[in-house]
Amino acid sequence: MSKPSPTTTPSLKDKYELSIPKGPKIRGIFTAQRPAYFLVDLLWVALMFVAALVQAGSQVQTRRSTFHLSISNIVDGSDEKLDFNILSAEFIVKWLSENPDLVQKSIDAENKRINYLGPLFDKLPKSFANPSRSTCLVSLFICLYFLYRFAFLHRQWRYNWVTIFVPYLVFLFCAAKDSIDMSLAWHISLFWCYPALVGVSILLHRLLGARAWRPLMVMLDVKPMHMKEEGPSADAERELSEELGQGKASMMWW
Repeated sequence: MSKPSPTTTPSLKDKYELSIPKGPKIRGIFTAQRPAYFLVDLLWVALMFVAALVQAGSQVQTRRSTFHLSISNIVDGSDEKLDFNILSAEFIVKWLSENPDLVQKSIDAENKRINYLGPLFDKLPKSFANPSRSTCLVSLFICLYFLYRFAFLHRQWRYNWVTIFVPYLVFLFCAAKDSIDMSLAWHISLFWCYPALVGVSILLHRLLGARAWRPLMVMLDVKPMHMKEEGPSADAERELSEELGQGKASMMWW
């Protein structure tokens, strides 16, 4: 006599015949069931600040050894398609001697950009003030993995989008200032503002505990109850809300 097969509780997906949208799979993504280690996240923030110092030191050395001078409207009164073959070294030297104010303006602008970071790095060790090429490559790898870790692997954090959105506003603010060029604006927003926001985000989501994660209905794109929609999705959302309130629901229920 055959034994009756044990009854199994159907998942909410099968019970209500829900279609769950599928997105691209990212290996190692952190979830409520498999969170990241708190101290490891803080360690990566510290490494990012060290890498930012290395990148800033390299930028200061480049600025101190390279002078950029932009000359515009050097050829007057012509709408024809011309190239720089009409110029000569003697012509440019003559133009510079006739426009000392523009040259001095460029010198003052470059000095301002150097002085944003220069006084700080004069007091730091050589590995920061004058990093080698290999040190810069290692710091660049740290920066790239840091972006991947906290922009993609931590994408299920409830307020993770803030750490990505705010640096763009900082970049626009810095880029609007005449004394800050585009590369320095990117450096401030990406290497300083973003790691600081990530550090605050780590502490915030640590304090939130179970509420640190995006609601399951949002991640699975189930329409909320307040839309007054009856049917399988509404019933599933109601049952899932009860399970979440009892702390029983997980991704395995789907």
